[in-house]
Amino acid sequence: MNKNPFLLPLSIVIAGLVIAGAIIYTPGEKKAEVKKVAEKIDYVELAGTLGLDTTAFKTCIANRTYKTEVEKDLADGSAAGVGGTPATFIGGLFIEGAYQYENYKQASEATLAGAKITPRNPELIWPTIDDDFVLGDPAAPVTMIIFGDYQCPFCGQAHNTAEKQVREKYVKTGKVKMVYRDYPLSFHPAATPAAEAAQCAGAQGKYWEYHDALFENQERL
Repeated sequence: MNKNPFLLPLSIVIAGLVIAGAIIYTPGEKKAEVKKVAEKIDYVELAGTLGLDTTAFKTCIANRTYKTEVEKDLADGSAAGVGGTPATFIGGLFIEGAYQYENYKQASEATLAGAKITPRNPELIWPTIDDDFVLGDPAAPVTMIIFGDYQCPFCGQAHNTAEKQVREKYVKTGKVKMVYRDYPLSFHPAATPAAEAAQCAGAQGKYWEYHDALFENQERL
């Protein structure tokens, strides 16, 4: 039993089934595989669809301008006790995993009602807004910090469901400001390049548009 009232209980059990077998390649299958690779996301092309200066964007990507920023987010997440993604800090409450909107609503309402931050243990450092891009009113009373990975399917699930509802019900009404911090998992090779690309888009004022576009095209990462 979880004795900490400020840590929401984990209520989702995920069962995985892995099936291993031989694959026989035919010329047709090889062609399909080539097509699949060709359809992988092009970060510069995606920037162009959002009206960004693709020359400046390409230079930003090539120089890995935001490599240190992404690494700092990862370090801060680890210091806060993030072990997987998505990991969400809403005011004084911590939610690890892709939960239903009601869980995020509960955390938001508890914070609005005066719930205080209670560290899960003295060694953990509660995360704050760094130099991150803020969605919503900067003066909103509740801060929602999401540590995520653009290649994580559970992050995509949360983005497309509960987080969209939070934006509609709390961010747009000025109650919550949302911040996304990068926590690229080591076994997701596209997570770090995608995170750096989003930061490059942010340098041109289109962080959240690019952020959303990455999740909308997650299957191409």
